[in-house]
Amino acid sequence: MSEKAIESALPVGPSTVAGVPVVTIPLAEYEELLRLRKLHGNPAGQVLLPPPTRSRIERDKEVAEFLNKNLGRMLLKEIHAACVEKFGAARTPSKSAINRYHVRHMASRRK
Repeated sequence: MSEKAIESALPVGPSTVAGVPVVTIPLAEYEELLRLRKLHGNPAGQVLLPPPTRSRIERDKEVAEFLNKNLGRMLLKEIHAACVEKFGAARTPSKSAINRYHVRHMASRRK
């Protein structure tokens, strides 16, 4: 399909999708807009993405308390094994997730 045929098939001016006004622009222009937004920030001060949610560990209060009690007192593999025994494999975070939680937890204590 030629470029002229594509251009003639596109609507002129804004359209709507589910009642929201939309426009169609070439991908290169869209990428440039994203690059400029990244470079200069979001001048309108809008929140573009929701804030990150708490980790799975932080959402499970019992597991978090167990980890807080044992981190620094036991080896990571011992904590993981004890967590599996106490809470089961489904509720137990991976060793790397426990380590990330520990690093974040220790960093927040230093502040």
